Amino acid sequence: MAISYTLIVALMYITILSFGIANLLSLLAQILNRKNDTDVTIVHLNWIIILLIIHFNMAWGAVLLATVDSWSYYEFLVIVLGPILAFFTSNVIAPNPNKDNNSAALVTNYINQSHQFFILFGMIQAWVIGTEYMLQNTLTGSSFFNILLILLAIAMFQTDSYKKHIYGVIAAWAAYLTAIALRSLAVIN
Repeated sequence: MAISYTLIVALMYITILSFGIANLLSLLAQILNRKNDTDVTIVHLNWIIILLIIHFNMAWGAVLLATVDSWSYYEFLVIVLGPILAFFTSNVIAPNPNKDNNSAALVTNYINQSHQFFILFGMIQAWVIGTEYMLQNTLTGSSFFNILLILLAIAMFQTDSYKKHIYGVIAAWAAYLTAIALRSLAVIN
């Protein structure tokens, strides 16, 4: 039985990505069930959902892995870096238990976690651009949105203003929904 490098790369990619998806689904279940005093702000919840969408987009994009005839070890490491970053990001975004259930503590919890989150979020966007180029030898229309999201991540990293984070999550949703609409209309890849 011959096992190709493409199969190994795809299995590793999907396996690591699945860990992040499981983390996020478990986190959402805890939030919905109010277990362990897990509560979040609406902005925090929206970033968790956006991160879940990123995981699903990465899983959907895994089909591109089958287009590669041969893999180098370097290419393998670059490809699995994305799911690894997504997995770390899914752990960073998890809220701390909040026994007080006051909104100020929830905002403080979110702001404290947001710095690490946005570094990783920006790195994921850069990884997407890099792997698109590596796998397709060109940048796609989606790269424009990834660049916007990198700029957004930098802006969110630099501010502790919760109001600006509200605008940031709205901008992220606008970018993702626009990209999804343009992809579904086959305007961009």
